[in-house]
Amino acid sequence: MSKENIIEVSIELFTSKGIKSVSMDDIAKAAGISKRTLYENFASKDDLLISCLHRMDECRMEIFDSIILSSDNFIDVIVKFAYNALDVLKRVNSEFLNDIVRFNMRNALQTYSESTEKFRHRFVYLIDKGKECGYIRKDVDSCFFSYMLLQHDANSFSIMKSRNLWSSEVVILTFLELLLRGMATPAALPLLDQRFAELRQHIDENNK
Repeated sequence: MSKENIIEVSIELFTSKGIKSVSMDDIAKAAGISKRTLYENFASKDDLLISCLHRMDECRMEIFDSIILSSDNFIDVIVKFAYNALDVLKRVNSEFLNDIVRFNMRNALQTYSESTEKFRHRFVYLIDKGKECGYIRKDVDSCFFSYMLLQHDANSFSIMKSRNLWSSEVVILTFLELLLRGMATPAALPLLDQRFAELRQHIDENNK
Protein backbone atom coordinates (compact mmCIF):
# COMPACT_ATOMS: atom_id res chain seq x y z
CA MET A 1 0.00 0.00 0.00
CA SER A 2 1.31 3.44 -0.94
CA LYS A 3 1.99 6.21 1.55
CA GLU A 4 -0.91 8.18 0.05
CA ASN A 5 -3.28 5.27 0.63
CA ILE A 6 -2.17 4.97 4.24
CA ILE A 7 -2.96 8.67 4.70
CA GLU A 8 -6.44 8.21 3.19
CA VAL A 9 -7.17 5.24 5.49
CA SER A 10 -5.92 7.23 8.49
CA ILE A 11 -8.08 10.25 7.65
CA GLU A 12 -11.14 8.02 7.53
CA LEU A 13 -10.32 6.53 10.95
CA PHE A 14 -9.38 9.82 12.61
CA THR A 15 -12.46 11.70 11.39
CA SER A 16 -14.90 8.90 12.19
CA LYS A 17 -13.55 7.87 15.60
CA GLY A 18 -11.44 10.75 16.87
CA ILE A 19 -7.66 11.02 17.04
CA LYS A 20 -7.13 9.73 20.59
CA SER A 21 -9.33 6.69 19.96
CA VAL A 22 -7.26 5.47 17.00
CA SER A 23 -3.96 3.68 17.57
CA MET A 24 -1.19 2.87 15.13
CA ASP A 25 -2.28 -0.77 15.48
CA ASP A 26 -5.77 0.22 14.31
CA ILE A 27 -4.34 2.06 11.30
CA ALA A 28 -2.03 -0.80 10.32
CA LYS A 29 -4.92 -3.28 10.53
CA ALA A 30 -7.27 -1.07 8.50
CA ALA A 31 -4.58 -0.47 5.88
CA GLY A 32 -3.76 -4.17 5.66
CA ILE A 33 -0.08 -3.67 6.47
CA SER A 34 2.24 -4.56 9.32
CA LYS A 35 2.94 -2.09 12.10
CA ARG A 36 6.59 -2.19 11.05
CA THR A 37 5.68 -1.08 7.52
CA LEU A 38 3.55 1.72 8.96
CA TYR A 39 6.48 3.01 11.04
CA GLU A 40 8.78 2.76 8.01
CA ASN A 41 6.52 5.34 6.34
CA PHE A 42 5.69 7.51 9.38
CA ALA A 43 7.97 7.98 12.38
CA SER A 44 5.10 8.48 14.82
CA LYS A 45 1.36 8.97 15.11
CA ASP A 46 1.93 12.74 15.23
CA ASP A 47 3.96 12.54 12.01
CA LEU A 48 1.13 10.62 10.34
CA LEU A 49 -1.49 13.03 11.66
CA ILE A 50 0.40 16.04 10.28
CA SER A 51 0.50 14.33 6.87
CA CYS A 52 -3.25 13.76 7.16
CA LEU A 53 -3.84 17.43 7.98
CA HIS A 54 -1.77 18.48 4.98
CA ARG A 55 -3.83 16.20 2.73
CA MET A 56 -7.11 17.51 4.17
CA ASP A 57 -5.94 21.08 3.53
CA GLU A 58 -5.06 20.18 -0.06
CA CYS A 59 -8.58 18.82 -0.56
CA ARG A 60 -10.11 21.96 0.91
CA MET A 61 -7.99 24.10 -1.40
CA GLU A 62 -9.07 22.07 -4.44
CA ILE A 63 -12.73 22.46 -3.44
CA PHE A 64 -12.27 26.17 -2.74
CA ASP A 65 -10.68 26.77 -6.14
CA SER A 66 -13.51 24.90 -7.91
CA ILE A 67 -16.05 27.02 -6.01
CA ILE A 68 -14.28 30.22 -7.08
CA LEU A 69 -14.39 29.14 -10.72
CA SER A 70 -18.10 28.31 -10.55
CA SER A 71 -19.26 31.43 -8.66
CA ASP A 72 -20.19 34.91 -9.83
CA ASN A 73 -19.26 36.89 -6.73
CA PHE A 74 -17.55 36.90 -3.33
CA ILE A 75 -20.74 36.26 -1.35
CA ASP A 76 -21.61 33.15 -3.35
CA VAL A 77 -18.07 31.79 -2.87
CA ILE A 78 -18.24 32.11 0.93
CA VAL A 79 -21.77 30.70 1.15
CA LYS A 80 -20.93 27.74 -1.10
CA PHE A 81 -17.83 27.05 0.98
CA ALA A 82 -20.07 27.11 4.07
CA TYR A 83 -22.34 24.50 2.43
CA ASN A 84 -19.31 22.29 1.92
CA ALA A 85 -18.03 22.82 5.47
CA LEU A 86 -21.41 21.92 6.96
CA ASP A 87 -21.70 18.77 4.87
CA VAL A 88 -18.19 17.70 5.89
CA LEU A 89 -18.89 18.35 9.58
CA LYS A 90 -21.93 16.08 9.49
CA ARG A 91 -19.60 13.20 8.62
CA VAL A 92 -16.99 14.03 11.26
CA ASN A 93 -17.02 12.66 14.80
CA SER A 94 -17.19 15.47 17.36
CA GLU A 95 -14.22 13.90 19.18
CA PHE A 96 -12.07 14.59 16.12
CA LEU A 97 -12.92 18.30 16.41
CA ASN A 98 -12.02 18.31 20.10
CA ASP A 99 -8.81 16.35 19.52
CA ILE A 100 -7.68 18.54 16.62
CA VAL A 101 -7.93 21.67 18.76
CA ARG A 102 -5.69 20.11 21.41
CA PHE A 103 -3.24 18.77 18.83
CA ASN A 104 -3.10 22.05 16.94
CA MET A 105 -2.36 24.01 20.11
CA ARG A 106 0.22 21.46 21.24
CA ASN A 107 2.55 20.99 18.31
CA ALA A 108 1.09 21.54 14.88
CA LEU A 109 0.50 25.26 14.58
CA GLN A 110 2.84 25.60 11.62
CA THR A 111 1.15 22.69 9.85
CA TYR A 112 -1.33 25.22 8.56
CA SER A 113 1.03 28.08 7.77
CA GLU A 114 1.49 27.34 4.07
CA SER A 115 -2.16 26.56 3.35
CA THR A 116 -3.26 29.52 5.48
CA GLU A 117 -1.25 31.88 3.27
CA LYS A 118 -2.77 30.34 0.13
CA PHE A 119 -6.29 30.80 1.50
CA ARG A 120 -5.48 34.33 2.68
CA HIS A 121 -4.29 35.42 -0.76
CA ARG A 122 -7.46 34.01 -2.33
CA PHE A 123 -9.67 35.79 0.20
CA VAL A 124 -7.89 39.11 -0.41
CA TYR A 125 -8.39 38.68 -4.15
CA LEU A 126 -12.09 37.82 -3.70
CA ILE A 127 -12.74 40.73 -1.32
CA ASP A 128 -11.10 43.13 -3.77
CA LYS A 129 -13.26 41.72 -6.59
CA GLY A 130 -16.29 42.20 -4.32
CA LYS A 131 -15.38 45.87 -3.98
CA GLU A 132 -15.15 46.20 -7.76
CA CYS A 133 -18.64 44.79 -8.30
CA GLY A 134 -20.13 46.94 -5.53
CA TYR A 135 -20.93 44.18 -3.02
CA ILE A 136 -18.14 44.92 -0.53
CA ARG A 137 -17.59 48.35 1.06
CA LYS A 138 -14.62 50.27 -0.31
CA ASP A 139 -13.35 51.05 3.21
CA VAL A 140 -13.06 47.35 4.13
CA ASP A 141 -9.48 46.30 4.86
CA SER A 142 -9.13 43.23 2.60
CA CYS A 143 -6.14 41.85 4.47
CA PHE A 144 -7.78 42.20 7.90
CA PHE A 145 -11.04 40.57 6.82
CA SER A 146 -9.16 37.74 5.09
CA TYR A 147 -7.58 36.93 8.45
CA MET A 148 -11.01 37.10 10.10
CA LEU A 149 -12.37 34.56 7.63
CA LEU A 150 -9.39 32.29 8.28
CA GLN A 151 -9.86 32.62 12.02
CA HIS A 152 -13.38 31.32 11.52
CA ASP A 153 -12.09 27.73 11.49
CA ALA A 154 -10.13 28.05 14.71
CA ASN A 155 -12.95 29.88 16.47
CA SER A 156 -15.51 27.37 15.26
CA PHE A 157 -13.51 24.42 16.56
CA SER A 158 -13.12 26.07 19.97
CA ILE A 159 -16.80 26.96 20.26
CA MET A 160 -17.94 23.57 18.98
CA LYS A 161 -16.21 21.95 21.93
CA SER A 162 -19.32 23.16 23.78
CA ARG A 163 -21.65 21.27 21.43
CA ASN A 164 -24.26 20.99 24.13
CA LEU A 165 -24.71 24.76 23.80
CA TRP A 166 -24.43 25.39 20.04
CA SER A 167 -24.43 23.15 16.99
CA SER A 168 -21.77 23.41 14.29
CA GLU A 169 -24.44 24.81 11.97
CA VAL A 170 -25.27 27.66 14.35
CA VAL A 171 -21.61 28.52 14.90
CA ILE A 172 -20.72 28.64 11.19
CA LEU A 173 -23.90 30.38 10.10
CA THR A 174 -23.80 33.05 12.83
CA PHE A 175 -20.14 33.91 12.38
CA LEU A 176 -20.30 34.14 8.59
CA GLU A 177 -23.53 36.12 8.52
CA LEU A 178 -22.27 38.69 11.03
CA LEU A 179 -18.94 39.03 9.23
CA LEU A 180 -20.41 39.32 5.74
CA ARG A 181 -23.06 41.82 6.83
CA GLY A 182 -20.29 43.96 8.32
CA MET A 183 -18.49 43.97 4.97
CA ALA A 184 -21.47 44.27 2.63
CA THR A 185 -22.81 47.34 0.86
CA PRO A 186 -26.58 48.04 0.86
CA ALA A 187 -26.67 46.69 -2.72
CA ALA A 188 -25.41 43.30 -1.51
CA LEU A 189 -27.93 42.85 1.33
CA PRO A 190 -30.78 41.37 -0.77
CA LEU A 191 -28.40 38.73 -2.19
CA LEU A 192 -27.02 38.09 1.30
CA ASP A 193 -30.55 37.63 2.70
CA GLN A 194 -31.44 35.24 -0.11
CA ARG A 195 -28.28 33.11 0.21
CA PHE A 196 -28.54 32.75 3.98
CA ALA A 197 -32.25 31.89 3.74
CA GLU A 198 -31.29 29.14 1.27
CA LEU A 199 -28.50 27.98 3.58
CA ARG A 200 -30.87 27.78 6.56
CA GLN A 201 -33.34 25.79 4.46
CA HIS A 202 -30.52 23.42 3.47
CA ILE A 203 -29.62 22.92 7.13
CA ASP A 204 -33.25 22.32 8.14
CA GLU A 205 -33.72 19.74 5.39
CA ASN A 206 -30.53 17.91 6.34
CA ASN A 207 -31.57 17.79 10.00
CA LYS A 208 -34.97 16.19 9.32
